[in-house]
Amino acid sequence: MDRTELEKYIRNDYGTEPDYPWIKYPNYEVFRHSSNKNGLSGADENKNEP
Repeated sequence: MDRTELEKYIRNDYGTEPDYPWIKYPNYEVFRHSSNKNGLSGADENKNEP
């Protein structure tokens, strides 16, 4: 299974879309469970970095 297949599986089976919480790492995806939409502690702090 490659990355694309995994992403498709997660979207179809869990009905969630990826989140990209780190500007410094724009290709890093996070798939969150629907009951856990509060976010990661510290993730917003990284969005303000140059």
